[in-house]
Amino acid sequence: MGRKLTFTENPLRSNETATVVGTSWCAATMMVRRYLERNGVRFAYYDLENSPDIESTLSWLLGGEARHPCVFLSGTLFVEPTLEELAPAIPSA
Repeated sequence: MGRKLTFTENPLRSNETATVVGTSWCAATMMVRRYLERNGVRFAYYDLENSPDIESTLSWLLGGEARHPCVFLSGTLFVEPTLEELAPAIPSA
């Protein structure tokens, strides 16, 4: 079970419906991305290994450690979420 942090604006600086931060080799990141795609959610994706500014922002938000995957969706930053935790936050079509 992951953590949730609530924000009024996307702290990860994206204008898409959702923002996913993870790594290309992380199975949980791939699972989250595929889940959002299947549900028609547009998202920006940032790979922590190629986005040092996003990694720095995420580390600051999480108290010093950039955990992944993280998903900003519907005003909430989900940290290492399960698909069941993401489901209620997905906007209906």
